[in-house]
Amino acid sequence: MASAAQAVVPPDQQATREQLTKLFEAMRLRKQFDSMTKTMPAIVERQVHEEMAQMTAATTGGKQLSPQQQTALDKLTAKYLQKATSLYPAEEMFEDAMAIYKRHMSRSDADAYIAFYSSPPGQHLLDAQPVIMKEYMPVVTGKVQARTRELYAEMAQDIHEFTKSQEPQAAPAPAPPK
Repeated sequence: MASAAQAVVPPDQQATREQLTKLFEAMRLRKQFDSMTKTMPAIVERQVHEEMAQMTAATTGGKQLSPQQQTALDKLTAKYLQKATSLYPAEEMFEDAMAIYKRHMSRSDADAYIAFYSSPPGQHLLDAQPVIMKEYMPVVTGKVQARTRELYAEMAQDIHEFTKSQEPQAAPAPAPPK
């Protein structure tokens, strides 16, 4: 029996584009996608700067760039930042989500979700989710970091013990002659 996560709704029962558009509006999905595309530049910028710094260090042999070279590199970095921030526009995210939701959501489910997300409790949930996530993510991050440190410490101990066990043992002393 297929799990609900894997189930695909038969085409004749799938939610319509109109239903999904209405649902996405109630869920403020387009707004979320727009927000994601606005926050991505900061993430991408950091990654591009790190990559450019590594590439520059590798190609210059670690030598300091002249002011002119740095200006040219800054222009090159800006070029790739612009390209990187427009790799996956919000409209394309919307269309991709539409196709996936359609495969997994029936018309009756879409109507129920539209009713819920359009209701005061549904809107309250949407309003509360960013606040909840803002509080929740530090909890998750803190626990994962602490548990990862513990895991790495245990792993280091096991590797140390394994390494010691692989060292050649001293040969036993020969028995005294009789």
